[in-house]
Amino acid sequence: MNFQYKRRRLNQISEEKILNELEKVAKHFHYFEFGYREFNEIANISAGVVKKRFGTWGKGIEILRKYLQGRGLNLSPRPYSPNRVYSDKELFDEMERIWDRDHQKQSGKCQNRDLVIRIIKNVLVVGVMRV
Repeated sequence: MNFQYKRRRLNQISEEKILNELEKVAKHFHYFEFGYREFNEIANISAGVVKKRFGTWGKGIEILRKYLQGRGLNLSPRPYSPNRVYSDKELFDEMERIWDRDHQKQSGKCQNRDLVIRIIKNVLVVGVMRV
């Protein structure tokens, strides 16, 4: 009995095929950057193939960017970063902005606004409520 291995080897997938898959996914996302998980959901090849061919996922995206520029297209950066870590100041500023917005809709600003913000900051930063 003769068995034949029908799985395609990674080194047999051409760079052109990889770039075509990357472009297909970029088109799906309206030419905004995308991550390897999103690529795996849409493409017919694995993101691992891209990583192996170009070294890293980021290098593969940069090569795609240059490839698209050569065709008159632009791969835009994401409008947001899914793994962005916000600083404490950014979080506090956002909480304060939301507090002001929501309490202005009511009968004016809450008199305890500063006290509540101090409590929130102390709980989040120190982990202990000091009033």
